[in-house]
Amino acid sequence: MNKFEYAIIGPGLIGSAAARYISQQSDSVAVIGNAEPSDWYNHDENFGSHYDQGRITRKLDSKAFWSELAIASIEAYPEIEEKSRIKFYFDVGSVQAGKSPVKTDDYVAKIAAVGMAHMVDFQNHASEAFNEMQPLLYFPDGYAVLEEKGGAGYINPRDLVQAQLNISVGQGATLIRQQVNQVETQTDGVVLTLGSGEQIQAKKALVTAGAWSEFLLKRSFGFNIRPRTIVLARLGESEVNRLKSLPSVILHHDDPQREVDGFYMLPPILYPDGHVYMKIGGSLNKLRHPESAAELNNWFKTMGSEREAAGLKEAMFGLVPGLNPDSLHTKTCVVTGTPDGKPIWQELESNRLYLCAGGNGAAAKSSNEIGRRAAVMVLNQ
Repeated sequence: MNKFEYAIIGPGLIGSAAARYISQQSDSVAVIGNAEPSDWYNHDENFGSHYDQGRITRKLDSKAFWSELAIASIEAYPEIEEKSRIKFYFDVGSVQAGKSPVKTDDYVAKIAAVGMAHMVDFQNHASEAFNEMQPLLYFPDGYAVLEEKGGAGYINPRDLVQAQLNISVGQGATLIRQQVNQVETQTDGVVLTLGSGEQIQAKKALVTAGAWSEFLLKRSFGFNIRPRTIVLARLGESEVNRLKSLPSVILHHDDPQREVDGFYMLPPILYPDGHVYMKIGGSLNKLRHPESAAELNNWFKTMGSEREAAGLKEAMFGLVPGLNPDSLHTKTCVVTGTPDGKPIWQELESNRLYLCAGGNGAAAKSSNEIGRRAAVMVLNQ
């Protein structure tokens, strides 16, 4: 049985960040979890939520807590890129739009208040004026548009994870590309059983398996596991050239009658298949939540929700006047919500087993700081 001082279960965005910080203090660190499958539809083990080329990064947020996490993470991006020699961060700007506020607790008002408190560089435009300034986008009349530069844009989550893992391995960590099927605590540590049947012993283990964490640990943390559908619009050369200057976009209608609300859209991004896509995602109401790892894995092997995809396509064509994609495709993802809307950092078994999970759909950009805090917890610092 291989023995380590520390084990991180789930080498995604949060786990890879935690691994980088823990491996700065110890060269006896195992980072354990599946690699991205080459064939999603015949993959029978757990998936990761970072298998994508674009996630919005921004400092502006309606919640001060998430803004703080984002600011700390964005400040760390240059160091991670330098040490890993992997570029994952693209400073293209971001806009967030919603109905012009009439109360201090309206969506846009809360974002602006947090931005001013944290001294974020942004400008507030009426949608009518912004549409004239940026004719490639369209927001409804009577909306406010918060334009953020100076750090906002998007990250490539696949490359960020690889950057964190490369640094961790360079610091002495061991990357084990197998699934952990069982976690057993003992008096002197934790025993992990892998998919091959092999066992690994660690003095301390940190579970960062996202939506799969509850299923692996066989206990509830109050997660609200929300399957998500995304739409990818494949662009030809002329559309790429026309739209290449777009920022990242978030549009929040705050309309309970809409079946899909709270859209986000990424600018044109090159994907591994050699094509350029624009991506849009949102929040479908009245979801059915998976109740097992197998059910969640099966979701990833589908084309997603037709209802959600229809709403997303409508939103994308509304946001980008004259959009003319070569084709439209759907993919699946999952969001792990928590009762208070914040990640969980929790010691589960005294000085042995720990959990960090619950990105609430906002963790990718902030994953470095979330992972750093998890490392501090595990290292008892």
